Amino acid sequence: MFTKFSVLIVFSVCTVLGFSQPKFDFSEADQESVKHMVEEERLAFEIYQFASSKWDQPIFQTICTDEKFHLYKIKALAKKYAVESGEEVPGTYDNQGLQDMFTRYQSKAVVSEKDALLAVADFEERDIVDLQKYFKTTDNADLIVAYEYLLEGAKKHLRMIYQQLTDLGMDYKPAYMHEDHFNEIVLQIPISLR
Repeated sequence: MFTKFSVLIVFSVCTVLGFSQPKFDFSEADQESVKHMVEEERLAFEIYQFASSKWDQPIFQTICTDEKFHLYKIKALAKKYAVESGEEVPGTYDNQGLQDMFTRYQSKAVVSEKDALLAVADFEERDIVDLQKYFKTTDNADLIVAYEYLLEGAKKHLRMIYQQLTDLGMDYKPAYMHEDHFNEIVLQIPISLR
């Protein structure tokens, strides 16, 4: 059990070695990123739910369950920092870009199972790009942990979808990510080995 003295020693050593306390300041940019990610994670949940209702493809339901938990996590963070979000009407988003994405993905997802997989692959790429952007622009410890968690989830989902598309004989190429980075994620080949 730590005494007050041992806690003081640990704190002093950390300070001398240059370790700093985690930051919990919440900037306007942090507020905007959380607001965006709440809507983006809701879009993820809703598009997987929609695809799952149309096609007997287990991957849609599996990822839908993950996305429901991701949405819960980011909403809890929004609540902690009092980030206001609009009224949640299924299929309706305050962000026009996300609204357009949802409409496009939904239209594509009804065409065929492959098209539904292509739609969610497109989404996961965009999600990764957004999370990496927000991850690099904050020093808030809560956001860093949350965005890293969501980022790893999006990478896992992209790997799953890529494998499914490959199994169906499709050669999926990234639309938003650099090919090396995409391959590092889906094939788990470190860029440094190329």
